[in-house]
Amino acid sequence: MTRVVITGIGAVVPIGNDATTTWENLVKGVSGAGPITKFDASDFPVRISCEVKDFDPTQWMDRKMLRRTAVGTQFALASSRQALQDADLDITDNNADRVGVVISTGGGGIGLLEDATYMLQKKGPRGINPLLLPIIMPNAVSCLVSIETGAKGPVLTSTLACASGNYSLIEAYHFLQRNEADVMIAGGSESVNTKLAFASLGRMGALSQRNDDPEHASRPFDAERDGFVYGEGAAAMILETEEHAQARGAQVYAEVLGGRLTGDAFHVTAPDPKGDGAVRAMEGALESAGLQPTDVDGIYAQGTSTPLNDVTETKAIKRVFG
Repeated sequence: MTRVVITGIGAVVPIGNDATTTWENLVKGVSGAGPITKFDASDFPVRISCEVKDFDPTQWMDRKMLRRTAVGTQFALASSRQALQDADLDITDNNADRVGVVISTGGGGIGLLEDATYMLQKKGPRGINPLLLPIIMPNAVSCLVSIETGAKGPVLTSTLACASGNYSLIEAYHFLQRNEADVMIAGGSESVNTKLAFASLGRMGALSQRNDDPEHASRPFDAERDGFVYGEGAAAMILETEEHAQARGAQVYAEVLGGRLTGDAFHVTAPDPKGDGAVRAMEGALESAGLQPTDVDGIYAQGTSTPLNDVTETKAIKRVFG
C-alpha cells in the first residue's frame, strides 16, 4: 500500500496567522476567544467568538482577487500558499496535473449572502454583485486555491460541518492511495461569524454564554460546560506519497496511516446517544492503519462543550479504548 506523508503546514487562525505563531501560542495556552467585533452583538445573548486578528489578505492575493472572494476563501488561499512554501514545493507545468486540492468548509461564503439579501431589499437587483454566486459557493475554497496555485489534479470540496477539515485529510489520503495524484493540498476553512449564524446557533443552545470570561468559556468535558465558542480560520497541509517526497528530498512531519469515514444516521445536530458513528469511525481508522487501541497515545476529541456531545463522545472513546 502507498505510504502517505505530510510535508507542509499552513494556518490562519485566531491565535496566529501562520503555523509557527499558532504553535507557539498553542503551547503557551493562549486563547483566541474574545468579544465579537465583526458586528454589533450588544443585543445578542452570545457576545463572544474566536476571530482571526490582523490578517492581511493582500500578502497572498492581489486586490482584484480580493474583491472576488469571501473571507473563508481568502483564509484557504493564504494557508495553502503557506503550506506549499513550508513544503518547498513549486507547482509547474511538469507536475500540475499530479497536484490536487481538497479543502472543505461548513458554510462557505454565506455571510456575504446575508449582506446581499439586505442590499437586494434596499437597492434592488442592481445592488447585487454579478459574481455573488461563484463568490459564495462552498466549493470556491478549493476552486480558487486550484486556480491561484495552478494545481490541476483532483479538486473537491465537501460541506460536513465540524467534520469538514478531517474529511479533507482522509479524502486527500484516498486520492493518493488510488494513484490519482502525487501531491494533495488538504485543509478546511470557515468564516461565518455573522448575525444570522449567531442568532441561529444561539437559539439552538449550542454556544457558550460566558460573555464575561471568553478565554475560559470553552470547557469540553467539564461538568459546568454550556456550549462552544464559534470561530473562524483555516488550516492546510501538503500530503504526498512517500516516494514523491523522498525523490525531492522533502522534510516529513508525519505519516498518515489511515482513517475511516462513517455516519450514524441519527439526527441533524444531536449525536447517537450510543456513539455508534464515532465508535465505528475510530475502530475503522485503527483497522485501516493496522493498529491496536494500545498503540494510540493521543486522542483529539471534538469536545464541543455541549451536554449531549461530550457525554456521547466519552462513551465512544471508552468503548474503543477502554
